[in-house]
Amino acid sequence: MSSAKYAKLNSDNEVIQVIVLNEDEVGDMATLTQLTLGKLKKIANNVGIGYVFDTTLNEFVPPKPFPSWVLNNTTLEWESPLGAAPELTDVETVTNDDGYVLSGYRWDEDTYQADNTTGWILETP
Repeated sequence: MSSAKYAKLNSDNEVIQVIVLNEDEVGDMATLTQLTLGKLKKIANNVGIGYVFDTTLNEFVPPKPFPSWVLNNTTLEWESPLGAAPELTDVETVTNDDGYVLSGYRWDEDTYQADNTTGWILETP
């Protein structure tokens, strides 16, 4: 007997529940998608609650992390409007005694909204 993961979708095609069903008992997929409590769609392991099924792309899209970020339709990943975070320079890199890097860049939406040429903020301990 094999089982598969399914996403229960609300009316906005957002994943509200992930369930595992025995495929031998599932039967016809058309029956599943007609459930009155929501739609079910077979999913891969990396789909979770909060993902949205994009009917144009026919793919699940992860939750949008920030209002300004844009979906890359090829990778299905959200990207900042300024591109990837800057690489740490030797001067910016702070490590602990074990060599673990403690500094890094994080996205700050308020900074971006105030000046759309900035948004990546360096954080150091």
